[in-house]
Amino acid sequence: MSCCCPNCGFRLDVDDRSKRVARRVEVLKRTCAEHSFSLSIDGERVNAHIAAALLDKSPETLSGWRSAARRLAYRRIGGRIFYDLAVLAEHLEASAET
Repeated sequence: MSCCCPNCGFRLDVDDRSKRVARRVEVLKRTCAEHSFSLSIDGERVNAHIAAALLDKSPETLSGWRSAARRLAYRRIGGRIFYDLAVLAEHLEASAET
């Protein structure tokens, strides 16, 4: 399958997994809205407590993952931890495949 870049219109090949991840990102955004969870200004990141809730894990589990080999990519901004929704969606998709 292919689609176009929303910025430049360049035709991109998109596999089914990428589409599933994109759909999961949208579901995560809707879940945040339904539960009044705060998103970053750009609407693409959540803090560690919200990320834990979205993954149905405890914040302590995510903290352990940050210091162990099972890492989810995260950003430290002003001393706080944030996760991209795309990273969370990738994790959920990978978990669903196993």
